[in-house]
Amino acid sequence: MGCSGSKNATSLLASPSNAPFKVAVVGFTAPGGPEMNTDKDKTGVRYDSTPIANGCINAGLACDMFDYTPDDHDGFIAKAIDYDGLIVRINPGQLS
Repeated sequence: MGCSGSKNATSLLASPSNAPFKVAVVGFTAPGGPEMNTDKDKTGVRYDSTPIANGCINAGLACDMFDYTPDDHDGFIAKAIDYDGLIVRINPGQLS
């Protein structure tokens, strides 16, 4: 299957309506501003997160992207339970 869709690596493609599975790419924004988040692109997500999500979409999966917020762990669990899988993209050492 070839690549299709956006020519911009920071634009998330639309998920297929008939996807057999639903996954999410989960990120984290460290406190401390840009100095602590050097792994982020201009949209505030890790440089590789949108291409990973778009790869899932191009493979036929539904895929969303959202951040983990430690202050709302229960909200994260409530959201995550709706997915068949999570792809975690957090810079090592930022979340402890």
